[in-house]
Amino acid sequence: MEFLDLRHNIFDDAGLAGLIGALEANMVIRHIYLEGVTIGHAEAERLARFLDRKDCMLEELELNEADLNIESLDLIMESVCKADHLKKLTLAKNTLDVNIC
Repeated sequence: MEFLDLRHNIFDDAGLAGLIGALEANMVIRHIYLEGVTIGHAEAERLARFLDRKDCMLEELELNEADLNIESLDLIMESVCKADHLKKLTLAKNTLDVNIC
């Protein structure tokens, strides 16, 4: 499986942690759509670690309406800047800080 569309699903902290753990166990996912999924600080840290992995093949990450706070977005953006494999990041309808951008 290369595409995973989970837009507008409701995850608790354990559910999103479990999802990221499953993605790490099977590093073939190339496109993840998480529009409308709230991503807190702990989830942002897990997502950043996922993106930092050398075997990560993710090419597209959609985080539209993810209700990201600035600290969480900062963590994700640090990893995105180093992720050569990532070709598309979508952050529509999030509050973005000029320092992050």
